[in-house]
Amino acid sequence: MPGYGGNWISFGPMIGRMNRYHVGTAAETLQVHANSVSVKHEGRSGKNPLINVLFDNPFKPATQAKQMRLVMAKLKQMGITKVNLVGHSSGANIIYDYLTRYRHESDPIALKFVSFATDYTTGEVNEAERLPHALQVQNIGGQIWQSDGDWAINGTSREAFTAAVAPYVASVQTVTVHGSPLDSYHSMLHQNLDVDKLIAQFLFTNTNQNGVKQWYNKY
Repeated sequence: MPGYGGNWISFGPMIGRMNRYHVGTAAETLQVHANSVSVKHEGRSGKNPLINVLFDNPFKPATQAKQMRLVMAKLKQMGITKVNLVGHSSGANIIYDYLTRYRHESDPIALKFVSFATDYTTGEVNEAERLPHALQVQNIGGQIWQSDGDWAINGTSREAFTAAVAPYVASVQTVTVHGSPLDSYHSMLHQNLDVDKLIAQFLFTNTNQNGVKQWYNKY
């Protein structure tokens, strides 16, 4: 799920890298319209399918959170019953708001949630008890040199989110990616190979150890 104003560039390259190293499979792109979702088939099939979700209007996170119901209905129509959700910046807020405010029991089950380069309002944090209790959460943030964060989101906020959700989910891990503005700045984190590896390992280690090991051997 891309962040505010995000487009294919947000996750398309990451999906391509995971596909290239056989960690996941580039599957479909879902284009979310005002009241419907269209599907672009990539013509590929395989393990750990990766689906890029794009919105016609990517500048209204509150509306996008509600539209997640459309996304989930389309996934269910496609035969998908379980999902992992990954969001960058406000994309993670969209996922979180869907999970705590708009999720329905008939939707595909959310197993894991990766939130990276994201902070949360007090109102959002207060909704943490409504998260799925079996959910596993990975909370990733960047730290540029000795600063407290990625020059957009600070580490203190990241730690506060982890503490808030910990009592209500199956597990939560916080990971800090250290580096320079070239790889750890807020909008560069979704192009960072270390972030790729962290997400792939969290999502797929149980199902695709060989793919993750191959990736590590390449770098």
